[in-house]
Amino acid sequence: MKVTTEADGPCRQIMHVDIPADAVQSAFDTVTEQFMREARLPGFRPGRAPRAMVERRYAKPIAEQVRDQLLPEYYRKAVEQERVEPVNIIDITPETPAPGQDMAFKVTVDLAPEFDTPDYHAIALADETAPTTDAGVDAALLDIRRRRARYPEVDRPAVEHDLVCFDYDGSSDGDSLEEIAGDCRELCSGRDVSLPLIRERELFPGFHDALLGVRKDEERRIEVAFPEDHPLKTVAGKTVVYQVRVKTVREEQLPEPDQNFFDEIKVKDEAELRKILREQLEHAAAENERRRRHEAVIRHLLDNTRIDELPQSLLAEENETAIQNLVQDFTRQGIPREKIEENRDDIMRWAERTSQERVKINIILDRIAATEKIVVSEDEFSRHISGLAANYRMSEADILKTIKERNASRQMMDQLRRTKTTLYLLENTRITPGGADAGDADKPSEEEKTSS
Repeated sequence: MKVTTEADGPCRQIMHVDIPADAVQSAFDTVTEQFMREARLPGFRPGRAPRAMVERRYAKPIAEQVRDQLLPEYYRKAVEQERVEPVNIIDITPETPAPGQDMAFKVTVDLAPEFDTPDYHAIALADETAPTTDAGVDAALLDIRRRRARYPEVDRPAVEHDLVCFDYDGSSDGDSLEEIAGDCRELCSGRDVSLPLIRERELFPGFHDALLGVRKDEERRIEVAFPEDHPLKTVAGKTVVYQVRVKTVREEQLPEPDQNFFDEIKVKDEAELRKILREQLEHAAAENERRRRHEAVIRHLLDNTRIDELPQSLLAEENETAIQNLVQDFTRQGIPREKIEENRDDIMRWAERTSQERVKINIILDRIAATEKIVVSEDEFSRHISGLAANYRMSEADILKTIKERNASRQMMDQLRRTKTTLYLLENTRITPGGADAGDADKPSEEEKTSS
């Protein structure tokens, strides 16, 4: 076998492969014998037709099968011989083989880039697990009470935590917002909107402060300055005037944390509820710290690895996936297709930026996986398929069928290996004590002191 190579741009190479005539003839002999055993020709019983007649009658399918048999075999041999790491086959152009003659094919591949692997054994992170405090438990308990609050109507100015019901209509430079951004209904107008007067939950910037002190049947004019980088270009950088008509003001009345309250939420008493809430907060804090460490490890690898060129085919694939995911997110949020199209340029720029980092980290993780000999076992793959089947309420057979139809088996295995590699890095990261102040995490609250 003879292989010659030529560069075809960054991370791309063309390999010209010549398969020797004796290998081609051997493949023809094997394939022809298969056809002879199965051929059905007039006047002959199956498997009894003369070889020459079978070769003439099935010349084209025999040659195609020889080609399909030789291509993958000699592609692998060429890759091993040239010691390259293809990440994608871009194009493959074979000649039609003929018995007793050399066969040539040309394959264009994208290669993994050359780079120095970062020192991933030296990653050290401070433990920043947020402490679970009595104040946090108090806030969680208050949140449960708020979710069960009553809101009777009152005849007084609205104060913090009241529930205000109102209609609103927006305009900009005297024009109704319906004419400017009519497809985004929530931005333009609203009817019977019930909004708790909590700053973190305000409808638009400034609405919280503007609605404090309103009374039933009052009208207010509220100006909202939208930032220049707002995703909807129709209002980005503009000041929108909202005419608000208040319908009711309702007072928040929290349920008392008495035995009826505890019975309703199916706990024995306040001590048990506080124990449950503390455990939930501790679990959430641990999960947040796990995500933070994951992001820190990924950022360490990206910041400490120089890769001058990335394979263009991988960038294109990742870019397409990023755009599809973003459009799906926008669609689920109710943003119309026309508005998404208006922001196409911004979406493209965002996708290109994120795709470069995704491709880069995938290449780094693949290198570490190869170095550490990290592989995905059959059991791990099976457990992943079982998890997918449970999540999507499908049978495992249907999940596997879908993967095969979408030709996504390789991508799935790659992602599972990268996930396993990231877990390996996290398990081997040195964790040092953090500077988080434990505060009153272990101190009993006043209520706990009283109850004890």
